[in-house]
Amino acid sequence: MEHRPVSIAIQYLEGSAAHTHSICPQEARDRLRMIFERIPVKRVLLGWNLPEVVTAACATECQRQGVELYLWQPLLTGDGDFSPALEWATVNLDGNPVPGHGGLAEFTFICPNHPEAAAATLEHLERMVQPRYFNGVFLDRIRYPSPANAPEQALACFCPSCQRSAELAGIDLGRIQAVLRAQLTSPEGRRWLAAGLLTGSSSGGSRSVSLTEFLNFRAVSITTLVAQATKLVHQRGLQVGLDCFTPTLAPMVGQDLRALSRCADWIKVMTYLRAYGPATIPFELLGMANWLVTAGMSEMDALYYLGAASDWSLPGSFTVVRYGGLGEAILTNEIQRARAAVDCELLAGIELVEMAGISELRENQIQADLRALAASGPDGLALSWDAWLIPSQRLDLVAAWT
Repeated sequence: MEHRPVSIAIQYLEGSAAHTHSICPQEARDRLRMIFERIPVKRVLLGWNLPEVVTAACATECQRQGVELYLWQPLLTGDGDFSPALEWATVNLDGNPVPGHGGLAEFTFICPNHPEAAAATLEHLERMVQPRYFNGVFLDRIRYPSPANAPEQALACFCPSCQRSAELAGIDLGRIQAVLRAQLTSPEGRRWLAAGLLTGSSSGGSRSVSLTEFLNFRAVSITTLVAQATKLVHQRGLQVGLDCFTPTLAPMVGQDLRALSRCADWIKVMTYLRAYGPATIPFELLGMANWLVTAGMSEMDALYYLGAASDWSLPGSFTVVRYGGLGEAILTNEIQRARAAVDCELLAGIELVEMAGISELRENQIQADLRALAASGPDGLALSWDAWLIPSQRLDLVAAWT
């Protein structure tokens, strides 16, 4: 029987987007009112560092409509106001800082085990939390950088703080670092590492023990800091939502969905099947597949290999993956995996924005994805990733499935 999700959240006015600082309060409120008229919104997740007059206008409209308002706040990156120190950056297998996607501070990750970084992160969050306006906080960027495009450059973290934290846990991070670096020297080692990162487990004797230790250590590191952040928010009398990778990709960035769900009131998983950008399934999948091609595999073989590792049915062409051709059965698969892991309310993220070169959608795609999500049983949907950029016709498609 089809289960139609009725809990709808919208992400609104992303804090890092330049347009948010040129929107007047009345414009922000009017668009919210239009959205509320079309779909039954339960939560608005409002971007960080907005002018207070815009936040106040959105809060007024949410209060008028009985809609919960959350601060949408990055945790382990800069946010335009908070600028992490360079020495807090995550460190890769070669001992170098991991650069942010596109060089952006909002995608340059800091190490959760660095004592000064963790303290500054929590202090900044405490300053940002304002019970005057908000019912809760939606924590974003609660992860390590994705290693998908180039594990040799982006798999992290091996900084001195991680070395010390691992030693206290009885883990020799230096030995693990050497084992993982050795895998980069052969095509077989790269295939093994790709499969292990994608699924969070692998076969292969002692090297598998090393990878499992490393992935578990990172997951504990992320969960520990997130638990401190959620405790801080809960102590203010506010709810907490978490933004997480889709389940199959979550281990790759240090996210243990079960452990994280025990810290939060609800979780949104980024089941983005059509868009092409960081954290979307096509972007992360093709990053890993391209990395395997550099080790000598063909496109078809790389996708077949990753499909077998993830239990996804994948096409044999990068172009098909890149331009929205993945089967919607992947959505059903991912929500079922999330449902089995998550111990709190579960929202499925669906991309509905229209952005040239990033998210260019067709109506029949959206309808098929909504059907797949409805059938897989999440508690609700999170319309992503900025409702300011979602065409009104797409809101009507959602309304038909609530």
